[in-house]
Amino acid sequence: MNKILNNNTLLSQKEIDTLVQFLTKQNNNIQEVVLSQDSIDKLVSLLQNKGDLGSDIFELSHDMLESVSSLEGYLLHCTVDENTKYINIFAKNSTGTTVRITPAGLADDENVNGGTEWGYCIEPAVFDKVATSFKLKYTCDEYENVCRNFAIHRYGNEFAIIPTLYLPTQQSLAANMTE
Repeated sequence: MNKILNNNTLLSQKEIDTLVQFLTKQNNNIQEVVLSQDSIDKLVSLLQNKGDLGSDIFELSHDMLESVSSLEGYLLHCTVDENTKYINIFAKNSTGTTVRITPAGLADDENVNGGTEWGYCIEPAVFDKVATSFKLKYTCDEYENVCRNFAIHRYGNEFAIIPTLYLPTQQSLAANMTE
């Protein structure tokens, strides 16, 4: 893509091929619906950034930054609620104290526990972005659980190969994963 013109409507041949390949793989899930230009731009942006959702949705307010500093020494966890089957993301310290993290808490300048739900699964890249935003680490087992849950709900098989579009970069994994 021409770096001078930051216009997602102008695609290189490689970007077009990647988009066609992605859509072809998703053929069974695509309905006969016309996508808006905004939707196409978002999809192209995700493909161009290899799944990096960008920092704009994870820019934390001043109050949230204070919450981040109070989470020092906590680890990021992801569980499935037994009743709703929704994902719960929380930070937990060695004494067992937990702080719930919700989508509204990230996006709406509310407190961390903003009162919304993640749904049945979360993209591994988003889980990693939460860790990065709150300067939290997570274990390899925790990450694998997030990947399995995502694969089950997205592809119907916990061992399905997850496209890199939904995965964090290797650098981010190395920075956020602990032993």
